[in-house]
Amino acid sequence: MAGARLRIPSISIDAPLVPLGVDGNGTMQVPGNGTDVGWYSFSALPGQAGNAVLSGHLDTATSDRAVFSRLKELKPGDAISVVQGATQASFEVFWSKSWADDQAPLALILGNAPSPTLTLITCAGTFDRINRNYSNRLVVRAKLPGAV
Repeated sequence: MAGARLRIPSISIDAPLVPLGVDGNGTMQVPGNGTDVGWYSFSALPGQAGNAVLSGHLDTATSDRAVFSRLKELKPGDAISVVQGATQASFEVFWSKSWADDQAPLALILGNAPSPTLTLITCAGTFDRINRNYSNRLVVRAKLPGAV
């Protein structure tokens, strides 16, 4: 994924993709800053068969805006592309949902998909300063146009 970028024109995103995995506790890693989008190496490559899982921050400790601060504005039909060199995989949003952090259906969010799919994840809801976590997770799902 070296040099790959996520582009979502409707919400002004043009951001680098960085590979991520899980930490020693099995928790998904998060991007190290508010400008990168993480691609999880345990998921499909964007544009390949399966579910490519991407995450980005809603905000940071020093800014109320980060790469996915406008993710909640996406609606069905909005275009998303992943560009790597001369190759581009183009997707369309088909749903957006928010779940309480402790009730998010991980099998649905992280599981395999029958066709090339993008799953974008960020925080939502209210920030709990004691636990340093948001109450919800916002998930946006996109697929190749015409795919099942």
